[in-house]
Amino acid sequence: KTDSDIFPKEQADGFWEKDHGVLETGITNITEEIITWQNQLHTIATKESLFVEPSTGRKFIAGVIHDITQQKRTEQIIQESETKYRLLAENVRDVIWTMDTQLTFTYFSPSVEKMFGYTVEEALNFPMAKHLSPQSLETVMNMYQKEIAREEHGRIDPSQSATLEFEQYCKDGSQLWVEVTVAALRDDNGVALGYVGITRDISRRKKTEEDLKKSRERYQLAFQASKDALWEWDLETNEMYNSPRWMEILGYEAQEERNLGEEWSSMVFDDDLINSIRLFEEHLQGQSPIYETQYRVRHKDGSFRWIHTRGIAVRDEAGKAIRMIGFNADITQRKFAEDALIYLTIVDGDGLGSLGSSQLMSTVVLAQEAPNYSFLISQIRTQDGTAFLDFTRNGGDACEFDAYRSEEHTSELQSH
Repeated sequence: KTDSDIFPKEQADGFWEKDHGVLETGITNITEEIITWQNQLHTIATKESLFVEPSTGRKFIAGVIHDITQQKRTEQIIQESETKYRLLAENVRDVIWTMDTQLTFTYFSPSVEKMFGYTVEEALNFPMAKHLSPQSLETVMNMYQKEIAREEHGRIDPSQSATLEFEQYCKDGSQLWVEVTVAALRDDNGVALGYVGITRDISRRKKTEEDLKKSRERYQLAFQASKDALWEWDLETNEMYNSPRWMEILGYEAQEERNLGEEWSSMVFDDDLINSIRLFEEHLQGQSPIYETQYRVRHKDGSFRWIHTRGIAVRDEAGKAIRMIGFNADITQRKFAEDALIYLTIVDGDGLGSLGSSQLMSTVVLAQEAPNYSFLISQIRTQDGTAFLDFTRNGGDACEFDAYRSEEHTSELQSH
């Protein structure tokens, strides 16, 4: 069959023209073209060459035709994909880069100029050592050596990536804190062909972290001087920080591994816990300028301490609370004195007479000198001219202090 028997006339005429050209010139013809075959479009690659029979001088053409339709479709998909990702790479703020296994950069996205001041050409011509500070270079090389060792021992995960934070030089000589995520580019057999990475500017985040650290240190020094305990709660990550003073207030040593942040709710008296949570939620919702409450918390020795807590929410631009910071003060002694004064006021004129605040304070001092000094007055009673202040120790043991009153309104204290 001839071309005219197989293909449409216009297409067959085109084939004949190419064949005739090869016969006339003797030049091999190589072409790619789209043809119609069985009512479908196909892309074919054709190679036609002239041959001459030595004995007769007869000329004929030999050719090879390859259907490359699928290949062309694949190339088109790849080209569209490359165009899409190149457009993405050229418009992101982060720097996308690639390097070979010799750690030579082979690609930088245009954003490298905005971040570091180098043009793409300048960045490609700089070896990695000139991009990094000595300490940063050491960090990167240590990670690289570990990955090479893993490769040599066959412990590889094709989907694995590594993230590092270090300082990198800018063109003007300044240094920029960056976060770099890097992964290996591998062939079908898992062999590393190079690396692809994304570099992100985290200098603002680093400055915020450093400012927060310095602020925390200043507050810590201030609270150490005031014997209060600093606390901070990240509401987004649920991470809780308590200063060492909080451990001390609750009777724990610094080296004891206790997460007092998580244990807090189980250590607070039930009634106080309900009220504290209610006030906390009200503050988070913006119903109060500060969070302030008092509650009783269980000490390591089984007794309790009165705690005065004050805190304030740090909010984002939308007004959502993202962090709480505050302090805890041990007010056990103050609460003891306040309770004693209240009871004294109630019974004044009913047996205590001239037993005033100075006399009561002597009672408080005597009580504090006793072991486990945290007491509460359970009742005040009089008998034969003697005023009895009944105290209950934190652990539940009862004790009493007698206030004796003479004709001259002098008093003395006895402990029973």
